[in-house]
Amino acid sequence: MQVYAFTVQTNRNSDPSIVDSIYSVCDDATASVENGKLAIAFDRRADTLEQAIREAVDALRSLAVDVTSVTLDVESLAVLN
Repeated sequence: MQVYAFTVQTNRNSDPSIVDSIYSVCDDATASVENGKLAIAFDRRADTLEQAIREAVDALRSLAVDVTSVTLDVESLAVLN
């Protein structure tokens, strides 16, 4: 398994209760605010990048957090070669 680093942008404003919920479901996440919206950085261990992103997005959707985009970390791109 590899560790893939990426950031998920959402349409949610930062709210302590949703951040706490994210941390309770995603122990590999770090929340921040980008352009006024909640962004969650992941260092996710998975067999593939696709699996890592799908699992993270599914976890967020289970909390009613809509994902607007995913940005890959440059180091994760190097792993794909």
